[in-house]
Amino acid sequence: MSRLRFMSNPPNPPPTPERPRRRRPIRSTPPDPAKITDWVMVGKVVAPFGIRGQVKVQIETDFPASFSPNTLLYLGTDHRPIRLLLARPQGNQMVLELEGISDRNASETLRGQEVSLPADRIAPLATDQYFVRDLIGLRAIRVDGVELGQVVDVITGAMQDLLVIHCPDREEVTVPLVKVLVPSIDIPHGTITLRPPAGLFDDDYEEA
Repeated sequence: MSRLRFMSNPPNPPPTPERPRRRRPIRSTPPDPAKITDWVMVGKVVAPFGIRGQVKVQIETDFPASFSPNTLLYLGTDHRPIRLLLARPQGNQMVLELEGISDRNASETLRGQEVSLPADRIAPLATDQYFVRDLIGLRAIRVDGVELGQVVDVITGAMQDLLVIHCPDREEVTVPLVKVLVPSIDIPHGTITLRPPAGLFDDDYEEA
């Protein structure tokens, strides 16, 4: 026969479970833009979007990670830091929600401003990839050595990009940035070699 055990003190009640605490994301101190000398433009604000402060940005980069949420972007020529909250594609543009921009009046002030990142935050370029800034200013030389002009702009497109070549004796000429027409690019020597079809620069030119 089992005995009934008497306890002088009642058992301790089970501990009340604590509610998990929400941890705020730790944000590192952003670098001082005044100390950064090498910037890469990744987009440009083209217009406000809606009434809640969102903006449409024309994309100028092949690196979509540049527009990941919580990324610190830099606006304008003075590179003011602003945190990206949300981003979604719309055609060949992106709609961005930026921290501190909550209405259309605020987003309107951003129209036309460049969106940049420090160069060391951009992924290393693969072979045959170039920054637009490095192409502008290159001397355009035909494969036979004749100098054609200078690259003054690059028009980015969904299918292909276009080089804009300023020629000293005629209007500007656009050349698709494809391997068959642009066989080599030499950034260190400041040249870009073209194999243009007859008539694009010179009606008399025929490749040997």
